[in-house]
Amino acid sequence: MPSTSHRFSHPEDRRGRAAAGAVEVGDEVKNSQKIGAPWRRRQIWRVRLAQAWQRLLGRPCHDDELAFVVATFQQTSLLERCLKDLRRFYPDAKVVVVADGDRDERLDTVCGKVRARLVRGERLKRPGLGGAYWKRLALEFSTSEREYLVKLDPDSRIERRFRFLCRGDFFGTVIGRGTPFLHVQGGCQVLRQRTVSKWLESGLLDDPRYNELESWCLSEPLRGRLLDYQRRRGVLPVDHMLFDMMRRLGVEAVHWHEVACWWPHPPLCPRGLFAITHPHPLAPSAAAAGSTPRRY
Repeated sequence: MPSTSHRFSHPEDRRGRAAAGAVEVGDEVKNSQKIGAPWRRRQIWRVRLAQAWQRLLGRPCHDDELAFVVATFQQTSLLERCLKDLRRFYPDAKVVVVADGDRDERLDTVCGKVRARLVRGERLKRPGLGGAYWKRLALEFSTSEREYLVKLDPDSRIERRFRFLCRGDFFGTVIGRGTPFLHVQGGCQVLRQRTVSKWLESGLLDDPRYNELESWCLSEPLRGRLLDYQRRRGVLPVDHMLFDMMRRLGVEAVHWHEVACWWPHPPLCPRGLFAITHPHPLAPSAAAAGSTPRRY
């Protein structure tokens, strides 16, 4: 019986787990991409086997159950690509774009072309603002009357339709198992309506402890990494904050074999193996998409 634990999916989960993050994820991904075709064939076979098993245990995916929310800041070109791909596979889905402090006037045109609702607001993905970033997204979804919130990043690539959903309430690419860095990687994260309602009612999104990273991140190795990330980039580590809030709500994160969200490079894989892969920044090499396997 194939395991539903995607231990083979992300290099941080495969190697150096005992070192608890001693090797940076980026180095691990680069090392894995040097491995030859036989490894990739085995990897692809294992992914497809895991997908088949999870699909058997999961539930069908219906368009009228999904609401897509994309948060963007100074990523208009990436957003345009993301929305175009999204509409290709989900022409009638509910799509909301949240401009997190982005004043780019082109956003109105980009969203209008694909019938996505644009919500403009102040920059909330900043240290010191606690759960305000997630509260805005949760409130947008709570009015959608859809069963599942699919939160996307503009640098995600939509390669095909979802073939199934998990039966859990919080799922995506779970990485860092067995280490202090366990979380659901950004790019594609899915929450169920009942969990979002519970989240809003819990008061966690207004909890002042999330104003200071040291107050909610109790793991010393993780805290050091996140503080460094926050200082270098000037933004909140929202993925880890989301994971911590779900943990406090008692909501378990489930690894979803339909998506592959890594960092800082996307996986080398055939087109369509996953419904969504991440991240894909705009680069000259992106024009070479189409080789199998390839880097986007």
